[in-house]
Amino acid sequence: MRKIFAGVLVLSFAAVAGATSIPPFTELQAPELGEAKGDVRKPTEIGSAEELEKAIPDAEARAAIAKQIDFKQSKLLWFQWAGSGGDKLTAEAKVIDKKGVVVFSMQRGRTRDLRQHHKLFAVATGLEWQVRDGRE
Repeated sequence: MRKIFAGVLVLSFAAVAGATSIPPFTELQAPELGEAKGDVRKPTEIGSAEELEKAIPDAEARAAIAKQIDFKQSKLLWFQWAGSGGDKLTAEAKVIDKKGVVVFSMQRGRTRDLRQHHKLFAVATGLEWQVRDGRE
């Protein structure tokens, strides 16, 4: 039953976004990216290899990311923040106002250990995205 629902959801987003065979979003494997210098509510949107080069100066990390994404079909969202080791960032594909939207939700952890977090998501071109923080 879940597989059928997931298939229908992907097909629904394909129709909304004008895409045919790519999922609405995919979480990528993040290489070591050093200190997190961002706000989880404001990810860096990267739409091309040139933008990736500007955003991530380390050639090895950049190559590891570039292997996982096709900028012709997707844009990259790079979330980075410092917070609890228990922080969780999840993504969910939804249709809002007849538009395909990927909603990222932040759940703050309760532990008092400061950790650096980096999450990378490929989001299908044509889809909108939004971030909901547990503080809101």
